[in-house]
Amino acid sequence: MTAFCATHQEIYDEVLMSYKICEDYDVLLPKFVAYGGFILSHTSKPVIIEDQDLVDSFLPPLPDEKGWPHMWIDPERPLMFGNLIMPSGFYYEFRMKIHDAMVRAKEKIKSVAKDFEKIFGRNYGNGLIQEYKMDGADVGMVIYGDLALQMEQAVDDLREEGYKVGMVKLRYLRPFPVEDIIEIAKKVPLLSVVDRATAFGSPTGGPVSCEVKTALHDVKGTARILPMINGLGGREVKGRIQA
Repeated sequence: MTAFCATHQEIYDEVLMSYKICEDYDVLLPKFVAYGGFILSHTSKPVIIEDQDLVDSFLPPLPDEKGWPHMWIDPERPLMFGNLIMPSGFYYEFRMKIHDAMVRAKEKIKSVAKDFEKIFGRNYGNGLIQEYKMDGADVGMVIYGDLALQMEQAVDDLREEGYKVGMVKLRYLRPFPVEDIIEIAKKVPLLSVVDRATAFGSPTGGPVSCEVKTALHDVKGTARILPMINGLGGREVKGRIQA
């Protein structure tokens, strides 16, 4: 799984949520908690470090050998970890199990985001995406990572100028929130997807633009997609360019 964070606080919060998501028996997948190089990785801001008792009330207790049999060494039940799986063996089945777990993770991500808000009071949308002023919008800016904060200001500025613009912050690239993107794309005429990476030779723009277009490929009556690329390599994105 891959989650994108917009602030230092969100990085901390996402790590806490990751334990509850990744260690769920129906998921059991590794996860990247991604954030912007230089903009976040080389800067500092105040972060609320929660009380350990409160964190313990949010995170489930570590299961025993009956709950997590794959994590306990038992000579009566030998297991192999990290060994080569040949194509003639269970490689295909193994990859399918990973895919199925990734799909199941969507609902777990959403439920954990709700639990997190109840205990800590910080909202991250439905967990997979976070909308900002999308009600009545004619244009939706699809964005991820730390640019989301700048985009919020750009949306506010454009709204003051009379433009009906909103923002959709992608919190996860994997699993990709296909259903959420389809629902949003049915409500606005145009979605502009802002990538901070290139996809050399691709006709669809950046990698996230490709994901959005693929999600909407077979769906009728959805928004036109306008790919954009900005802020490569951590370069600063000017406010007027944003707007």
